[in-house]
Amino acid sequence: MSTFGLKNFENDEAMDFLYEILDNDKNFIVDVLKKVADYPDNEYLEVPDCQQALVASELVAAAKGSPSIDFPSEADEWLVKNKLSEENLSGVALKAIARIKINSELRKLWEESDEFQEWLKVINDLEDRIG
Repeated sequence: MSTFGLKNFENDEAMDFLYEILDNDKNFIVDVLKKVADYPDNEYLEVPDCQQALVASELVAAAKGSPSIDFPSEADEWLVKNKLSEENLSGVALKAIARIKINSELRKLWEESDEFQEWLKVINDLEDRIG
């Protein structure tokens, strides 16, 4: 049974993706962010793509000095090694997050729950930490 929570690192699939990132370089997350940011607004964005973009965005926020409270310590070394702070990824990360909020399976699932407003707070906090 997998776990699924409000925060971006409370999901098994998200953590699995984080470990994929740790085995790759910064281009890996750049590609994920661009894919979601450029996804057509009128097309339905699936949960896995959303979760991946949110994890990648969390890395952008951490590189800017604003990690989430639950930021995995395993990613700290990766951030130093990949010098993500030198990349200008804030814009594409914010665009990806906005895209998730527009028309995505993840948004729809949270809208159908009693925790939609709490999820939005988590997403808005991520935007604030990047922005």
